Amino acid sequence: MKLKVLPILFFVFFLLTNQIFAQKTKLISSKIENYYFETLKKQNQELKFNPAIPTPKDVLGFEVGDWHVSHDKLLFYLHTLAQQSERISIDTIGFTHEQRPLIQLIITNPTNQSRLEEIRKKHVELTNSNSATVSTENLPVVVWQGYSIHGNEASGSNAALLYAYYLAAAEGDEIENKLKNAVVILDPSFNPDGLNRFASWVNMHKSKSQVTDPNRRETNEPFPRGRTNHYWFDLNRDWLPVQQPESKARLKRFHEWKPNILTDHHEMGTNSSFFFQPGVPQRTNPITPQKNQELTAKIGTFHANFLDNIGSLYYTEQSFDDFYYGKGSTYPDVNGSVGILFEQASARGHAQDSENEVITFDFAIRNQLTTSLSTLEAAVNIRKELLDYQQNFYKTTADFAKNSTEKGYLIGGKNDIPRFEELLKILETHQIDFYSLNKDEVKENQDNNSITFSDNNSVIIPINQTQGRLVKAIFDTPKTFKDSIFYDVSAWTFSYAFGLEQKNLSQGEVSNLKGEKIEANYFSEKFNIENKKLQKSEIGYLIDWKNYYAPKLVNRLLEINLNIKVSEEPFSYIMNDKKVDFARGTIFIKAPADESESDNLLQLLTESSEEHSIKITALETGLTDKGVDLGSPSFQTLSLPKVLVVVGEGVNSYETGEIWHLLDARYGMKVSLIEARELSTINLHDYTTIILPSGYPKNFNPNTIASWTENGGTLIAIGSAINYLKGTSFFTLAQKTSAASSEQKQRLMYKDRSNDRGANYVGGLILEGKLDLSNPITFGYESETIRIFKDNSVFLDYSENPYTMPLVYTQNPQRNVVSGYLSDSNKEKLKNGVSIISKNVGRGKFVAFADNPNFRAFWYGTNRLFVNAIFFK
Repeated sequence: MKLKVLPILFFVFFLLTNQIFAQKTKLISSKIENYYFETLKKQNQELKFNPAIPTPKDVLGFEVGDWHVSHDKLLFYLHTLAQQSERISIDTIGFTHEQRPLIQLIITNPTNQSRLEEIRKKHVELTNSNSATVSTENLPVVVWQGYSIHGNEASGSNAALLYAYYLAAAEGDEIENKLKNAVVILDPSFNPDGLNRFASWVNMHKSKSQVTDPNRRETNEPFPRGRTNHYWFDLNRDWLPVQQPESKARLKRFHEWKPNILTDHHEMGTNSSFFFQPGVPQRTNPITPQKNQELTAKIGTFHANFLDNIGSLYYTEQSFDDFYYGKGSTYPDVNGSVGILFEQASARGHAQDSENEVITFDFAIRNQLTTSLSTLEAAVNIRKELLDYQQNFYKTTADFAKNSTEKGYLIGGKNDIPRFEELLKILETHQIDFYSLNKDEVKENQDNNSITFSDNNSVIIPINQTQGRLVKAIFDTPKTFKDSIFYDVSAWTFSYAFGLEQKNLSQGEVSNLKGEKIEANYFSEKFNIENKKLQKSEIGYLIDWKNYYAPKLVNRLLEINLNIKVSEEPFSYIMNDKKVDFARGTIFIKAPADESESDNLLQLLTESSEEHSIKITALETGLTDKGVDLGSPSFQTLSLPKVLVVVGEGVNSYETGEIWHLLDARYGMKVSLIEARELSTINLHDYTTIILPSGYPKNFNPNTIASWTENGGTLIAIGSAINYLKGTSFFTLAQKTSAASSEQKQRLMYKDRSNDRGANYVGGLILEGKLDLSNPITFGYESETIRIFKDNSVFLDYSENPYTMPLVYTQNPQRNVVSGYLSDSNKEKLKNGVSIISKNVGRGKFVAFADNPNFRAFWYGTNRLFVNAIFFK
């Protein structure tokens, strides 16, 4: 493979250094040989390095561990290695939000390098269900080793420097055998933006003397910290939703290579030791084959051996699990690979006191390096077993489908093309096939309302396909589990995340309804073909607010000072001798009197309609056939939203990032992120909306925004921020509690305390709710039924004002939990429970979201509720 990104600086460096490295014979530092690679010496493996290959210190000027490597220096060294070693090729697979390159090193022996594409194709062929003719006898194993997806867990990326050096420079029979039988995909930094943010912080606070005080500034980074990417997303939850550019690039690469092992190097609390998988056995997703866990345990024996060599303590089969497939260590498990999580006690800087001993950055790096080496050792030793497992995983797809209760899924039933296609793009990323319908299917829901699945709004996704297990994982709705504790969420059904309907199908129904295989843009292309070119109007235009990207268009129109209104009542027109209905929330744009402005508006509307499949209607008259007319007071004039999002210490950075990403990256809205402590010093009347994400912001008095709200502002609070507002004059809401009476008290075993607390923790599940479709918060929704994601313990009680609850939980106990785990005590709190309260405060409004409407950027189905709270009074 060719070097794709090579800045001119590297060429200058190579010209100056090539001859030096070729001519001198250097001694490897004792720190590298006797400390970092100690486990290999204990294995009696020869430690001999090619003197022409530079060590990290030769290039960077410091020993690994003395400083936290910045992302630019990490790349600089790895590009240098790739130039010097014929074992390495290097690729740029994408870029982060901050335009940092996502690079990967492909490391194997020169013979394999010369036939990489042949090897890659063989691996892909191995994952076809008809791969019986592919021999695994001499096929190299593919090992993807990834580091520091949480940027402030930096020992992984720093260990990658040494591991890359070893693979490039080590000499002798041991390394030659490994590189003959393995192709290593070395991913040195899963999260470049976060890694660089953290490295800057700890390096700028490092003392010459080793300070180990955990209270010092170096080990206590400020909000939002380096864990996350640019928009403050946890990339280790994004392998399944695939919402961030880092994930999109990585998933594309994953399916290009189909690795046999993928490792994910993390850090955990300073007072811990070292963890490697398997995790808690009963918390493994039941879709994962048992053989996967057996292989994970077998590989674990190599980790144990290598760590024993250097006296490092470790544990396994506790704390962490393999349930949610959106993590780097579990996504491989549903793709015929073996995912492995490593967790190292963190120094969170260069050194820190712990309950066990002083944790140094060097020590953390050594453990990460040691388990990188043990992974490769294991992969080569059980190479054929790993390859055969992967081959069998896909050969048994038909058997998996045969044993599944449902044989496929009918997904859709709603009329929002871009939202639907965003889901289909994710399915394409995961290499899942989907098909058009060859006839309409009507489903009667439990409220006696019919849902029509048609070729204009739905697809068939059969389980009997190569990615059948992943199909099941994405659309399954489990409610019973072996365990009641989850390391992450317990449900994530994508159809409901995207606000769509789902019907489980029998084999006969799949065969009867399945049409042709289609691509994600099928519906938008069909829309553009079927919809005539927008004509110029002297009256104005109507925009369908159901469309996911309608807010983006409306915000743009408001920015250019056009007259925009929203209808609070339904109405209809007679067009081409046919009655056309327009729902509440329909947007009306009055045509400008100026000819040039009118032409520009038509062009903007036409481009937006074609890009996002937005249904826009040109009007010939202001007189409607039925319902309110365009000049009615039921059309509310809209103002350009000026949004302030409260950030800083105590605020949930994930939720804040989700809000920022939604409004900025998707809708092009200008968002001001302002520290809580600054709110009392600025003119709040410059803003129309203030958003409080979950959390308890420090140095912030809620009464600061009381008069602002009374005077016309909109205050939006999410999750625990509602609790934070308790005690203020306007913002206190009734919540449900579960205080036990003395008769209910009982004696419990001390050993069960953690499990009992965990069982009552709301980690993440899907609930059903009912919308008040007349409330502006719900404009754009087609039916009363909606699925909500809940990942907190905020349960709002019914409001004293019965008109202020646009979303309540379904009261039928058989239906309110759609998928996932919720304890019995928490189910009690769903009774007369409210998800959203929206009430007037003077001339302003207070909107309380008990549940996060923007969860991890992929809960598209409830984004509109949040956006409506911003646009509509």
